[in-house]
Amino acid sequence: MQENGAKPDRQPAGHKAVFLDKDGTLVEDVPYNVDPAHIRLMPHTLPALKRLHDAGFRLIIITNQSGVARGYFAERDLQAVEAYLRQVMAEHDIPLNGFYC
Repeated sequence: MQENGAKPDRQPAGHKAVFLDKDGTLVEDVPYNVDPAHIRLMPHTLPALKRLHDAGFRLIIITNQSGVARGYFAERDLQAVEAYLRQVMAEHDIPLNGFYC
């Protein structure tokens, strides 16, 4: 019980996380791209992701894929993009904790 009506100190539940936008933030924005051969990381992306990971943040990529909504490609076509980003990050000891569109 706290004295003087003070509230108990609370630690945040769960883990720290950063939600990262894909197009134009992590990678150069190439409209409607689902070809890993055309993915180029933005400058300083990997060192920044490494610093976030080392600071204890989970890294989660989020992306609004209007190409899926417009029928330009299927949602499953993004699996190659996710796999490529996971591979590049893993090569630098940076885990990707989630990929959502």
